[in-house]
Amino acid sequence: TVFDRKLKKLISDMKDTLESMQEGYGLAAPQIGKNSKIFVAQLGNGFQEFINPQILEMSTETNMLIEGCSSVPNILGIVKRPRGIVVRAFDKNGMEFVLEAKNLEARIISHEIDHLNKTLFTDIPEATADITGLNSEQVKVIMHELVKQVSITYAEALYILAAGPLSGI
Repeated sequence: TVFDRKLKKLISDMKDTLESMQEGYGLAAPQIGKNSKIFVAQLGNGFQEFINPQILEMSTETNMLIEGCSSVPNILGIVKRPRGIVVRAFDKNGMEFVLEAKNLEARIISHEIDHLNKTLFTDIPEATADITGLNSEQVKVIMHELVKQVSITYAEALYILAAGPLSGI
């Protein structure tokens, strides 16, 4: 990867695009037609770019949440992901960094890295549903149905339903 003005412009444009989306935590270069191992994510401390990211470690402990994605609008899926990861990447200036991410941040980063590896969340779900044209009450019913389809504990089901869809990851 060449760390030049062109790369910085691409990252700036990706951040602007993500910021303009009504929902969304991350945006990967392949989602905008760029064949690059780059994504931007809105994490707890603001926007972060990840260039050539590699997951170094994944916790064996997992959780399931409902995810969505701007690449497949109106589809929700329950996806199992590690509760924590350690990822190594470069920023737009070519500086390497290592980040330990947990819970939602780990999920966002894992989801975006999947995009870089040409995998969509719909390729790996425990269950999926199409919510095209449904109102919020109907979406809640669908979410309850999704939860019934997977083998999880009552506490996990409550957590998933309370969190709602993480659409636009």
